[in-house]
Amino acid sequence: MFQVIFTLIAVLGATVHLALSPKRRRSGAAIAGTYLLHLLFFYVGLMGVLTAYAHVFRPVQTSASIGWSTSPYEYEVGMADLTVGVLGVLCLKFAGDFWLATAIANAVWLLGDAVGHVRQMTLNNNHASNNSGIFLVTEIVMPLVILALTLYHRRCEGNTPGRARIKTEQMSVDRSTLQSRDRQHRTPSKSAGHIHC
Repeated sequence: MFQVIFTLIAVLGATVHLALSPKRRRSGAAIAGTYLLHLLFFYVGLMGVLTAYAHVFRPVQTSASIGWSTSPYEYEVGMADLTVGVLGVLCLKFAGDFWLATAIANAVWLLGDAVGHVRQMTLNNNHASNNSGIFLVTEIVMPLVILALTLYHRRCEGNTPGRARIKTEQMSVDRSTLQSRDRQHRTPSKSAGHIHC
């Protein structure tokens, strides 16, 4: 249920943000970036921190909701949730490649979890509330949506390694050209007998 609640919080928050900020509606990339930021912060970040708390401090109840027995590994699962959650929260401060890295980490973590939940359903007939149903659907769909939004936003903003390299090369060429022209202008003129500036 956490998955659905945090998805709704993120989507509603982004929608209100767009309604109140014309700047955020200036382009498709800006709109995608707004929804992406809210999903990274609320869905990946705050939900990750909350599920970490649940696994570490309420392991009995959390395991029961998934249909599992409590295990010492519950603590390690909580630390993994916390790691991804911290990345999501930090997306408020860092963007660009950091957003992409966070989206990839979230996708690997949740889609990997989803495989485990499907195995539990098929092999052990485990249909607990936090192992199947809308929980499982959201766990599969949302990481893909976040990753797709991240790639779309990067493409629209031109924030790709190839383009960054091309821009760097162009700047280098422009700088070399300017330095060459500057040296030519500073070379003494034999005909005029003075330096052109």
